[in-house]
Amino acid sequence: MSHTTLDPPASLSAEAGQTALLRIYMLGGLRLLRGDEDLHPERWELQRAVSVFKYLVSEEGRWVPTEVLLDLFWPEAEPERARGALRTTVYALRHALQPELEPY
Repeated sequence: MSHTTLDPPASLSAEAGQTALLRIYMLGGLRLLRGDEDLHPERWELQRAVSVFKYLVSEEGRWVPTEVLLDLFWPEAEPERARGALRTTVYALRHALQPELEPY
């Protein structure tokens, strides 16, 4: 099974008392484990966040311009509407990966 490990944000550091390792399994369906916790991407509120996450992981740490994401995931949307959808998707993704985050 193929997996990728991402460096955690500071809020997931060992000093914060949480496991810092995010394991990503993408063959045979997406599975995410943060320590022993299964993050259940199939249950995420916004499934578009799952697609964006998979795409970003497939880029293996390379910077992805916003315009590329907008063109890939919201090709028919007006630019402002697409940007709003991306902001909503990133918010949903951050909270799916770190449910303990405070809303901003």
